Amino acid sequence: MVRFNLVMLIIVLTILTGCDTQRFGQPNTASKPATPSSTTADPVAAARNHVQQYIDRLIGGDLSVKQGLLGIPGVEFESIESIEIISAVPTYLATGEKVGDMVRVNMRVRGYHATQRRIAEQTIDRDVLTKDGKPEILGAGF
Repeated sequence: MVRFNLVMLIIVLTILTGCDTQRFGQPNTASKPATPSSTTADPVAAARNHVQQYIDRLIGGDLSVKQGLLGIPGVEFESIESIEIISAVPTYLATGEKVGDMVRVNMRVRGYHATQRRIAEQTIDRDVLTKDGKPEILGAGF
């Protein structure tokens, strides 16, 4: 009778806490968050993520990041419908030499263009420099 009660208690506890196929003592690697070093090891991914956070802020209504994110070409847009990162690639000089710690991020911007007085699309590229392990959009001021 004691065994039966013990078995029933284990079954009830398993049902209440959720059934998991993981065995005791083995860590569940699927639930661990990604380490920050995975993005810092790849400057292209870090630059893409850095720019994307400012895209999200701008699309979300924070106009204070508009000029820093889009530069002078972005000033012509009175309103922004969408911004899409087209590519992020390491930057090279005209001689073919790679510029260390610099990534060029190309974005497709769609919105109402003030001088054209219509909805327009434009490709804007920005350089992202990695300084002290942190990406920074050149000339952005943030």
